[in-house]
Amino acid sequence: MKETVPEKGHKMLQRLYNIDFLRLLFVVLIVYYHLIQRDYIQAMHVELLAHMKANALFLGDVGNMALFIVSGYFLLGSLEKKDKDFLQFSLHRLMRFWPTLCFAILCMGILGAFHLIKFDIGQNILNLCAITRYGTGLTPRWGNLNTSWFVCALFWVSLFYYALYNSVKMRNIFCFVVALIVWFSSVLFVNSSGTPYYKVMYGFFPRAGMLALGMIGLGILLRAFLNEIKIEGRKINYWIASALEILLLFYLMHGCLIERFKETHMVLIIAFSALFVLFIMNQGVLSQLFNKPWVSKIGRYTFSIYIMQEVGIASVKYLWTNIRGGGMSLVLISVLICIILGVVTYHLIEKPISDFYRKRVEKAKV
Repeated sequence: MKETVPEKGHKMLQRLYNIDFLRLLFVVLIVYYHLIQRDYIQAMHVELLAHMKANALFLGDVGNMALFIVSGYFLLGSLEKKDKDFLQFSLHRLMRFWPTLCFAILCMGILGAFHLIKFDIGQNILNLCAITRYGTGLTPRWGNLNTSWFVCALFWVSLFYYALYNSVKMRNIFCFVVALIVWFSSVLFVNSSGTPYYKVMYGFFPRAGMLALGMIGLGILLRAFLNEIKIEGRKINYWIASALEILLLFYLMHGCLIERFKETHMVLIIAFSALFVLFIMNQGVLSQLFNKPWVSKIGRYTFSIYIMQEVGIASVKYLWTNIRGGGMSLVLISVLICIILGVVTYHLIEKPISDFYRKRVEKAKV
């Protein structure tokens, strides 16, 4: 007998606080990566900063891989609930992402008014419509808010997998199709060349869009597999789990920062997937250490920090062009400013609008 897609109420894996730690960690690394690449930072001619730039090039790839895998893992949980039709699901995703994106682009416009950046009105309008060079390849330019590609890719890929999930009724066939998509997308991404996140391959496949399609699909497959083998009932030795968690995290961090680990995307994808599974099992020292409610309280700022980092980086340009001799201390201050902007945006925009929308939806169901 063929296995069908589970209906609403199917038991899914419990969400753990330690996953929020992984998301926040890699978002902070991405902020650092984007900051250290700026020309006005390198113009200071500090040897340490030049060395940091050369060794940080891989952080963007790995950080976004991690975030998309985690997103795919939780996306399958949303799909299996079957509590929304396509329009409701699309609106839910739009209200989750768009307000923060809109606020970030507005902030960039304000910076443009003070001549801190050259604001591209036309492209930023496209960004508001989730049309970016990075995410869709439907425009040859990119706007001032480079992080808008992440929203674009996350939104359209989520809709794609929703449509696929509800079109393919057999679970095993759905997973097989997703596996083919993951393979195809990964081959395109891994074998592409050029500067990350704006190369369009063969005039059709945006490199970053392929990353999102493949890694969100991989997250879906991971959750389906873990449900199938009933991972919540399996045990692993505490010391073995702890050693694996520490080694994998060290490898991911170290592998992004030294030359000999460059161009090993698939190895790092496998390494993060293994670390992610260990955190879900929650049986090692790191996974248990960060499986605390306070982690979730700071992890909720992840999305706003990611989107607002470009505003923060543009804002700190004044510091870098007017303060000499700051070096690493200015890097840390700049990253902290980006984090603070994300926290403020969460409380000012993301949470109030999310709460308002949720109350309206709940009221409509009554």
